Amino acid sequence: MRRINILLFLYALTAIVCFDYENLTIIPKIFAGLLMVEYFVQTIHLKRSGKKMPWSWGSCCLLYFSMYSLISFAFFPYDLTGESIINIMMIFLLSYILTRIVDNIKAFDMVLFGITVGLLVGFVFNVFIPQLDEFGRTGRYAGTLGNANLFSLMVNFCISFLLQRYKLYSKFWRNLVLIFIVLAAHQVLMSGSKLGLLMYLFNILYLIFYIRVIRNITVLVFISILLIFLSGFFISNFMVDNNSEAFVRFQYLQDVFAGNRSYSDSDLLRYNLAVKGWDMWTQQPLFGWGYGAFVYLGGYDLYSHNNMIELLANTGVIGFLLFHAALIQLIIMAYRSDIYRKNNIIWTCYFALMVIVSSFAIVLLGEKLFWLLYFTMVSYLNMHTIQREIPAMTVHQLN
Repeated sequence: MRRINILLFLYALTAIVCFDYENLTIIPKIFAGLLMVEYFVQTIHLKRSGKKMPWSWGSCCLLYFSMYSLISFAFFPYDLTGESIINIMMIFLLSYILTRIVDNIKAFDMVLFGITVGLLVGFVFNVFIPQLDEFGRTGRYAGTLGNANLFSLMVNFCISFLLQRYKLYSKFWRNLVLIFIVLAAHQVLMSGSKLGLLMYLFNILYLIFYIRVIRNITVLVFISILLIFLSGFFISNFMVDNNSEAFVRFQYLQDVFAGNRSYSDSDLLRYNLAVKGWDMWTQQPLFGWGYGAFVYLGGYDLYSHNNMIELLANTGVIGFLLFHAALIQLIIMAYRSDIYRKNNIIWTCYFALMVIVSSFAIVLLGEKLFWLLYFTMVSYLNMHTIQREIPAMTVHQLN
């Protein structure tokens, strides 16, 4: 196995496992540094040209964020931390390198494997070392990420990546993927994330109706009906601890559908944050108030919990358009791909949908895990798009 693939696995794994532990965050940075060293050794010392990549709106978006963070730090009336500037600039640099070193399917699989193992480690921690709130209830599952919504989102992203490769795996690895998806149901439910649950249901529908694990239509319809009727019973009695924050959140959902409640305190706070962010954007529509400004100028000392609002308030229309142009470019790259075009188009459309849906619950513009997945996907699509001077009979080796 190439040395760089091992580094990709270790970086992806430690980026998840060490995410919320301040004393351990140096570990993924070490592996990121080693990846950069490996890249420069290959391109400069060994005089390899590296892999040519098409223009990337994602890189352009991160470059804009990086430059705007420096401008915000120097000229705008709030104290943007140096850590925020270094973080976004490191994401930009590492993303540039990722698109040039993830140049084979094994590299893609190693990134995915590292993320999957990291999420499972967090899940095990939550099961055997549960966190309790002030009322003695089991806390929402957040893995090692410290944020239940981010944890649920990463689980769903990971499932979508696994399903993209599902048909190309051996029977053994397919079974492992299905086991992970079953375990993910518990992870997502105990995270208490409403949008996470919605995206998990999308993943299941994708698995059942597109991947078609079950071929017989009659059996498929019967199992679908059975799952619908049994889902509430399993959620209430087995998959969600009745003495947990997650269970309280699902009780709230039941009350909403029953018409007994219209909103929760959390929903009201998110609404107020969104209104404040919208008001800030209308005052500075083109460039916004500066990178990271909402936390300091919004009056709540919080992020907006809404990626679209955060983009508009902080970076204006320019940042908003660049971010979403990066998502659109994924779909265009999939359309132009030469191998498994249909699968790639469906996958990228689905990924873009998941990002847009999750934008209403979490801020992704400066999230290194999101950009890690994004640029890994860009590299994967590029591997299926660039014409190589190889015999046609060896094309299947790419997968």
